[in-house]
Amino acid sequence: MLILRYRYMDESPMWAAHHLPLKEAVKVLEKTYDIQVTVAKNAKEEPLSRSKKLSYKAIFQGKYRARTFLASIITATQSMQYFAVGFYIPTISTLIFGKGMIYAIIGTLFFNLFGIIGGFTQSRLTEQVGIRKLAITGYTICSLSLVLMGLTGDTHFIALPILFIALFIFGQSFGPGAQGMTMATLSYPTELRGLGSGWGQGTTRIGSILGFYLFPVVLSIGGIYTTFLVLTIVPVIGLIATILIKWEPIGTDVEKEDKQGFESNKSFSKKSEVYH
Repeated sequence: MLILRYRYMDESPMWAAHHLPLKEAVKVLEKTYDIQVTVAKNAKEEPLSRSKKLSYKAIFQGKYRARTFLASIITATQSMQYFAVGFYIPTISTLIFGKGMIYAIIGTLFFNLFGIIGGFTQSRLTEQVGIRKLAITGYTICSLSLVLMGLTGDTHFIALPILFIALFIFGQSFGPGAQGMTMATLSYPTELRGLGSGWGQGTTRIGSILGFYLFPVVLSIGGIYTTFLVLTIVPVIGLIATILIKWEPIGTDVEKEDKQGFESNKSFSKKSEVYH
């Protein structure tokens, strides 16, 4: 992966314009958008700005505070619910279908097909629907699936738990599972994007640790179906947060927003026009 990224990926044109020499930034711009760039005669050769060391408090100031809270909740809750259920699908499959390696394998393959469908579906709808609405829809599906699984899973109708777990995996991939890091990345301008995505990765790991730890503990105490009911709290928290915090990065040009308020006692230098 590192070799492929080094060979085929460039920095973003916006980042290149701020941090690379002009000639290198032009090459990135031309390659990224497949266009011919004419550099203004009075353009300066040095980058627009030098790299500044920013602390994480930058993404908790001004208008970025609510965005960071929303991204944190989505990344943490989606990770927690997925690793609590998704990672233990082989175990859950044996509890539903019967003990044996073959049941674990078949169940895992079957349920993850719905994850593939959900992932491809959301990728086609993100630009039209938006990250926030997809996350709300996914959380709703996950919450209902876990509740219904917990209430009806111990019946004699084996089709019910199969259906509800499949719906949960679909809802996870369709909604918060795909939108967490997208929200954490697209909510900030270039100067803060690294901090935002790094913070999102950190909260994702916190959620995965809690999911790994809490699921088997609750499972050993209350059984599989009680565990599903308890786990419903997680997507409900994500659903409430996503409904209350009305932020949608799709369709918003965060690069042109007023940056006042995200860096204390300092102001970023104004961007000058480089390309014509």
